This record gives sequence, C-alpha cells and structure tokens, in this order.
Amino acid sequence: MSDVSEPTRVNFDHTNCYRDKLHDNSKPGRQWCREQGPASRSRRLYATGSTSTPSAFPAASPPDPAQRSVFDLAEWFSTNAEQVDRDLRRYFGGGRDSFTGRWFEEFAAIGDPNRFEASDVLAVEALSVAVPPESAARLIVTESERFNQRLRTIPREMDLWDADRNVVDEHSAAHTLHAELQTLPGIGWVVASKLLATKRPRLLPILDNEVRDFLRPPKGRFWLSLQAELSDPTRRFAIAAACKAAPPHVSLLRRIDVALWMAATQHSTTQPPV
Repeated sequence: MSDVSEPTRVNFDHTNCYRDKLHDNSKPGRQWCREQGPASRSRRLYATGSTSTPSAFPAASPPDPAQRSVFDLAEWFSTNAEQVDRDLRRYFGGGRDSFTGRWFEEFAAIGDPNRFEASDVLAVEALSVAVPPESAARLIVTESERFNQRLRTIPREMDLWDADRNVVDEHSAAHTLHAELQTLPGIGWVVASKLLATKRPRLLPILDNEVRDFLRPPKGRFWLSLQAELSDPTRRFAIAAACKAAPPHVSLLRRIDVALWMAATQHSTTQPPV
C-alpha cells in the first residue's frame, strides 16, 4: 500500500468563469478549465498545500508584437495584482479619497443603449472631462439621429474578445462614429472614447492621454491591441483575477481602464520599463 495519498478532488465554483466569459457552461468548457484554466490552478495550489496566490498565471503566448502595447498586459496585472486590488477598492469604495468616476456606470446605465442622452453627458463629466453645452445639444437634440443611426449599427451585449476583428478595426462603424463625434466643437478623441464607452461598455474601451502614455499601444489600434490581449482566455483570466475588487456591474474593460489610469497617475513606481 502506497504511503502517498491521491490529492482530494477540489470542487471548483465556475460562476466567475461564466461571468467573465472565460468558458461556457458546458462539459467541454469545464474540462478546459480543469486542464488549462482557473480550476487547474486551484487544483495545483490545493495539492501543494499553498494558500497564497502566485505572482504569475499559466503561461500563454503573448499577442503578436505588431498588435500589442509596449509591455505585456497580462504579466503587468499579475505582477501588480495587490496594487491593482487596492486601487480599485479606493476608486470605487466611496470613501473620502474615492473618485467621481465611480458613478460613470450608474449614469451611463440610465439611458437607451441605442441613443445618446443627457445621462451619457453626465457620465462622461464624472470622468473629469467637459462636453460643451452646444455640442451636447447637437448630440442629443438637433443632430441626434445622425449619431444614433451610426450607433445602432454597433453590436450591443458583445464583449470585445468575442467580436470579429472588423467590428473594431479602422473601417468599422465604431471607428467611424468615434471620428464623427470629434466633429463636434470641443469633443476630442478622449471625450469621444468616453462617450462610446457609455453606450458599449463591454465592447469599446476608454483611452485617455494618461493611459495612452502609460500603455503606449500601436497608434490608432488600441481597440485591436486590447482585443488581441483579451482573446486568449488564460491571459484574460490573469487580468480579470487582478481586477476582482471592482463592483460586479463594472465591465472588465472599465476595470482595466481604472487600474491603468490609477497606475499612470498615482503610482510612478508601477511604470513599466521603456
């Protein structure tokens, strides 16, 4: 009789996997999770008696260098997981040093997802940018159908990593609408990005000057570069695991944005190497 006992099987809760679209609720999906995904990692930790979270997640091939940012996003989130956790709790926590941006999702959820409305302007201004009143009037009153017609052609209820490349490339309706929003006086590429995120929070990530300078994605290809990063389930889980402190209704794209923005503006020591 062997004195080496077989490790006890771990009952893994796949709820978060389904929520974050790491795999579907099927036998093949759960099998993948046990062999390569979060469940495989939990089993290894249980077998070794470890109760700590390792700094690195199961290895995966990084995105094509031509499509990626200046540093490996999954590796950065894994390495800085503790700081990301603290930052998200601070940003969304509602304490004295929390941020008005924590209301972005609440305001954005008020309106019709296929129409720009006053609540979207309020959501964007919670992120410390201004929409000039005349431009707001054109967007939601006098020229509303011009913008809403284009908005309706962009898929709803779709995650960036599940979208076809042509949904977010330079020829897409989303890219065209981003450019059209910038024809409004006082609406630059940053405000346009935030307006789009109010309507398609799971598909179109926010990009501002701070995150752009920190992440340095390929010029004009931020959506594609982030899509390439998140399309790998293992890499996506590494990022999602570091961002779990945000409220449940906050999309993964927004969690990523907040974590990177906090790193860029609050913590110079988390700057990646040049």
